[in-house]
Amino acid sequence: MIIPGTLGQVLAVLLLILPGFVFTAVRARRRGPSPADGEFGQRVLTAIGIGAVLDSLYVVIGGRHVTDLLSSQRPAEWIQQPRLLTVVAFGLLVFVPAVLAVLDDLRLTGRFDVPLGKNRKPLRLWYQGRYDPTPSAWDYAAPPRGSTFIRVRQTDGSWVGGWFGSDSFLSTWPEPHDLFIESQWEMSSEGEFVRRLAGTRGAYVSCAQDVVVEWVAPPDSTDNQSEGGGSADGQSSGASEGGHQEGEWA
Repeated sequence: MIIPGTLGQVLAVLLLILPGFVFTAVRARRRGPSPADGEFGQRVLTAIGIGAVLDSLYVVIGGRHVTDLLSSQRPAEWIQQPRLLTVVAFGLLVFVPAVLAVLDDLRLTGRFDVPLGKNRKPLRLWYQGRYDPTPSAWDYAAPPRGSTFIRVRQTDGSWVGGWFGSDSFLSTWPEPHDLFIESQWEMSSEGEFVRRLAGTRGAYVSCAQDVVVEWVAPPDSTDNQSEGGGSADGQSSGASEGGHQEGEWA
């Protein structure tokens, strides 16, 4: 194994690997983990690829200043200016990749969509293709469904259910599927919601076994428009019970 022996060689290695790792780390922090994050080899290859792209941009923009920094001709000049070297290294290795990762996440969430008219879909600045990277049907269906009733038929045929709102929680990939229902209800043998349990402070339900999970709209959805939609992608569903009268199902 060849160990970098000069300042230029050390910077070259850092420029090749560190920006990609920073980019992927910030992106994973904002979006959550993905199946590719679980494989170290895949993460290294992704980091090297992103680093190579960023390095090419640095050379195009910086020109000779970058090549001089990486060459062995002027290392003493940079060592004599430690503050400047630190600022440049932090900017190229950390700040720029982190900012690009945030912008990329905003792009995928539609923040940079270009409106084309009232009855036309906006122009999106990304293309997903035919392959959907969502790792499972659970990760596709469960996270967006907040501010609603939920019921789970367990393996013994019994039901557990209640209101799934802002204080509820569900786990997504790569964790086992489970739920925290913030307000538990008494359930009939047929899975009907009977009444809110007195003193309930929530219920934990494991969905790892052969269970059936159903999301059920409140009886009068017009009374719940103030609740809004929720999302529980590995966190709370993001919506409150609002005007729904939990004590009465019908």
